[in-house]
Amino acid sequence: MARLNPLFSVDPNINTFLNSPTSLNLATAVTDETGTGNLLFSYSPLITAANASSVGAIIRGASGQSADLTQWQDSSGTRQGYVSSGGNGIIFPGVYANYELYVQSGGASVLPLRVRGAASQSANLQEWQNSAGTTLIFMGSGGQLRAGTSIAGTGWAINNQVYGASVIPLVVRGATSQTANLQEWQDSAGTVHSGINASGFFFVGGASSPGGQIGIQTEAATNRGMVIKGSASQSANLQEWQNSAGTVLTHIDSVGRLNSTTAINVGGFTPGTAFVGIQTAPTVVGPILS
Repeated sequence: MARLNPLFSVDPNINTFLNSPTSLNLATAVTDETGTGNLLFSYSPLITAANASSVGAIIRGASGQSADLTQWQDSSGTRQGYVSSGGNGIIFPGVYANYELYVQSGGASVLPLRVRGAASQSANLQEWQNSAGTTLIFMGSGGQLRAGTSIAGTGWAINNQVYGASVIPLVVRGATSQTANLQEWQDSAGTVHSGINASGFFFVGGASSPGGQIGIQTEAATNRGMVIKGSASQSANLQEWQNSAGTVLTHIDSVGRLNSTTAINVGGFTPGTAFVGIQTAPTVVGPILS
């Protein structure tokens, strides 16, 4: 290309570019450029950081910025994702049919997502809301998981309150041929003190196979197996044994008296017509008649 001889002064870098129009000479000719490297155009630009300590790209909003800092649009120009003017994260208003945000770990030892609160964090760390913006589930600032309507107070790690009387607060369903316990309560050392086994039997202390629907085994000789304490002015029975129809067969009343509609065999004694028989070896004491 022939050298131009303009009537006015031209920057030497412009002349260099006009005589040798390479991207390097063009970059040199642009006096307000920032950074170094290749110029970026509208098709598939590539930004490469100059070194490991350099920021690859910075997008800085204007004073009073109200428009999005960044947008991702489809071929028709419809916004599919963006970073808001306040930098509040990437929001996807319907990119995919089945999910809005997808995070896949880069490896088995890589944490897919971390949410870290600020110093003295008071707002929730995470929230799940319905379409009206009502919070249904949240992770509190202290790491407490809460589902359902809000319950005042603190001191809980998991709080689950349902939205309606017909809603089951918690369902624990075992796998096919479940063998591990469905639920356990452990101390800080991981020792199981009570739980619900794979068959749905509740156990306290000892093994997880209580031999009945409810099993209680004291964990020390000085522990009581069970204590039933009535309320002040207790009037209802303290304990009842019923048949399948709900008929009370034997009960302990509010003042601790044992009452039964059938004979009771204590210590192997078979009471004839007596309600209670007590047998001690080697002498039989009784029967005690009602």
